[in-house]
Amino acid sequence: AQLTDSQGWTYQGEDNRPDTVIPQIMNLLYTTELEEELDWLQMLTLAAYVSNVDAWADLTPERLEELWAECEENYQGSHASAGEFAESFLTEIGDIDTRATQSLVIDWQGTYDYSLRYDYFNVYVYAKNTETNALEIERFFFRSC
Repeated sequence: AQLTDSQGWTYQGEDNRPDTVIPQIMNLLYTTELEEELDWLQMLTLAAYVSNVDAWADLTPERLEELWAECEENYQGSHASAGEFAESFLTEIGDIDTRATQSLVIDWQGTYDYSLRYDYFNVYVYAKNTETNALEIERFFFRSC
């Protein structure tokens, strides 16, 4: 099982479990020419999305273009936790009046688990470059298709 991609990035998921799917998708993205040139973080976002929505082993350049369009449409941002996402999302759409809730303690993780997890999914990625020691920790949120 491959844990490191060809650019020297090693990937782990939650609970420090090694991720073997994202490095393989990243290697495919490094070698596939898309209409829109993606930077590394955009490729990582797409790899996280693809790892959860498609049979990634059969990806063609055309299918990757379609998935990138879906990914951009469904991407809800990167947040430190599901609770942070719930607070940000519900405040942004106007369901939460921040003035009215200033003195309340809201269980945002519970709100995500109860109300949002059926319509949104998230992918946690811990990526470290073995050559440069660069580190990237992201929790990507996407609207479910």
